[in-house]
Amino acid sequence: FICIISLIAESILISILRPTFMLVLKHLCIVDCVATGLPDPEVFWSLPDGTIINNALQSDDSGLRNRRHVMFGNGTLLLQQMGKKDEGDYTCYAKNKLGKDERKVSVKVGPNAPKIRFKSQSLVTIKLGESAKLSCEATGEPTPRITWISPQKDVIPASSDKFQIMDGGMLLVKKVTLSSEGIYTCLARNSAGDDVKNIKVEAEPQEPFINGVKGRSTTKVLGVSYQTAHLHCRVEGKPEPRVWWVTPYGLSLPAPYLGGRFQVHQNGTLELRGIRKTDEGRYMCLAKNNMGEASLLVEFDVASLAEKPTFSVPNIEILPIKPDGGELILECSARGNGTLRISRPASITWILPNGVVLDKPQTIGTYICKASNSFGSSALSYPVTVMVFPPQITSTMTSITRAYRGSPVMLKCVATGIPKPDISWTLPGRTTLAPHSRYTVQGGIHMTEEGSLVIQNPVLMNSGIYKCNAKNALGTDFKSTYLQVV
Repeated sequence: FICIISLIAESILISILRPTFMLVLKHLCIVDCVATGLPDPEVFWSLPDGTIINNALQSDDSGLRNRRHVMFGNGTLLLQQMGKKDEGDYTCYAKNKLGKDERKVSVKVGPNAPKIRFKSQSLVTIKLGESAKLSCEATGEPTPRITWISPQKDVIPASSDKFQIMDGGMLLVKKVTLSSEGIYTCLARNSAGDDVKNIKVEAEPQEPFINGVKGRSTTKVLGVSYQTAHLHCRVEGKPEPRVWWVTPYGLSLPAPYLGGRFQVHQNGTLELRGIRKTDEGRYMCLAKNNMGEASLLVEFDVASLAEKPTFSVPNIEILPIKPDGGELILECSARGNGTLRISRPASITWILPNGVVLDKPQTIGTYICKASNSFGSSALSYPVTVMVFPPQITSTMTSITRAYRGSPVMLKCVATGIPKPDISWTLPGRTTLAPHSRYTVQGGIHMTEEGSLVIQNPVLMNSGIYKCNAKNALGTDFKSTYLQVV
């Protein structure tokens, strides 16, 4: 009898009530692991990434719904929200004081059709001019591809002036207008199927506003005789406002209106053709719906003479930047009727009317001074270049230089040129010492930052020809001296 108890106590048996290979198709997997033995064995699971799951680790966590891996008291393992990254071997371990056992289950995640979450969001109301966010969060294996379709049945690009598709599938309608209203369709699709979510976007009722301004506003427009002028009146509001213009003579023109010289377009713009001096005056654009009204007063003036700005003397000279770094002035003065507006499409600072100060080689290029008024524009260009010079060694160097043993000697070498030349020294024996290699040769010979050669402790073996080399992109120059150590 005692022997029988001992045999029972030493035995551990694990029974997995599932096949050793499982294919997950619905993002949910349940694996049973029943272990028997005396004493009662402790059961725990090991995930493919090495994470250990047991009852002790879960005792402080009551949010079972928020956990993707849940182990119950009987050893059963619940796997939720399964994806490709969760594939692998899941191992059930059982152990007591007398031994241990294990069983392994291979889990593979199969394709799952997309499923869009939170389909309850079917209506979004937003104020005109504000942005709207439409969510479309989908699960599936492989990861579904999200596509948005506009109310006009067009596929919405990932980014445009009106829309942007964010990470996670959310659609951002950047600025809601009346044309933005309608049903937006989110389509989630993968190789296993697709799912659809429809969201209706509506603008909230709102009083009219003209050119982005509510209530009353005023502006001035200058036209030119016998030309065409446009008075813009962009109206937004809900319900869609009624729009009309009132001329200085009290004539009411609805939108749209197709008349003779005066026409009102569908977007509210008043077009005046063949402008005359008698067309001057105050034009009023009015917009009204059941939420309120707005108005725009346009003070319209007509200029009888049109003269665009001109420059007195055109520039035909290429201006060099000299190596001394001095100032370079670009003249820019214009004349013409109307108010001049000078624009400078260059990364420089203009000191009007005299021009700009340039003192760096990086400022090469063509600089354009542009003057414009209501009647046209003119431009004056200045090609600017940097003068370049080949290298020239300016320091004097005697044919023979005497030095005494043990007394330091310096051979100077100064060179000019644009671009700045590189200086190197050729030593006796044709060893070359360059500025970027600050090593010591023949017992203490090195170059300074300025290019001079220093021999710290001259000896008789240092006697020989020393040549200074200066080089840039345009050429080379050199000078040499014979060093005699006595």
